[in-house]
Amino acid sequence: MESRVLLYFSKIFCAQCFFLYLLLNTARWPQAYRLSDPDGEASNLIRIMKKSILVLSLCLLSLSALADGIRIKKRNGGRNGFKTVLETHVNSNHTLDCENKGNTACSFEIPPGLIGFSGILSSIEAAIEAGTYSGVETFGDITVTWTGTGPYDVEIEFIY
Repeated sequence: MESRVLLYFSKIFCAQCFFLYLLLNTARWPQAYRLSDPDGEASNLIRIMKKSILVLSLCLLSLSALADGIRIKKRNGGRNGFKTVLETHVNSNHTLDCENKGNTACSFEIPPGLIGFSGILSSIEAAIEAGTYSGVETFGDITVTWTGTGPYDVEIEFIY
């Protein structure tokens, strides 16, 4: 699992470097994307704004990648359950990956230590069963987002 986490962070780092290169290397952008004026004041202002937005975006992306949370991914399941169920726990990050039709329930064998987790998950799963395949709910300082196309193809994420 640690190799998957390192791979995830290396992908984020590569993406950040690529966008940094694009934003800071404005001289190589096509003319249509550059503003030009004789004094260069507007260009400098735009350049400063771009850099500020970039730094803010990188900070927010890094913080969201390091946030403690629980992620449940259900893909291509069926009424009887899933064929593959993979559970991982790394520090305060917990993942449950369930794939393909089978007979195994998509549930944690070792539940995360989050107070009220099972009640919140039951509430979200009830909403999904009722046909709300995407949404955001806040329970105190816990934010739960979910997106999917059905009860057996959905991703649920807890951020706390």
